[in-house]
Amino acid sequence: MFTPSCCLPLKKQHGEAFERILQDQGLRPADVVLEVLESAISDAHETDLTHALQNYRQRGDRIALDNYSHASLYRLLPLSPDIAKLDKAFIHATDNNSKAQQLLGQQVKMLHGLDSQVVIEGIENTAQLTIAQESGADFLQGYFLAEPEYLDK
Repeated sequence: MFTPSCCLPLKKQHGEAFERILQDQGLRPADVVLEVLESAISDAHETDLTHALQNYRQRGDRIALDNYSHASLYRLLPLSPDIAKLDKAFIHATDNNSKAQQLLGQQVKMLHGLDSQVVIEGIENTAQLTIAQESGADFLQGYFLAEPEYLDK
């Protein structure tokens, strides 16, 4: 998870130290995705954060916007995330609601139109899995599919 407060004081050296850490581990910036929690972005620092993320992207890092919701639509264009992770409220709203299911598919299409890949979070049952698959999302996530776990090298 990438927190805006960790990069804003750096001004022009965004990503240099992070890139060195990755190199020490045998990784490249393209091997990781920096995930920004939408709710951690303050209006006061949005321009600085957008600039910082552009610097990371120029180094090859990919950017994900976590917990994307309709309320954060105005942030989508300036941040231009490679991946938008839809808040679990999207899939939960589709339970027995055909209009919400249509809106989910439209949301995925809109995000694809902005060149973002889409993750649907919060899948908890078979019906939600089917709806998420039919939406055209690129990735699916939720306890129904697998619980989080640490991976050993």
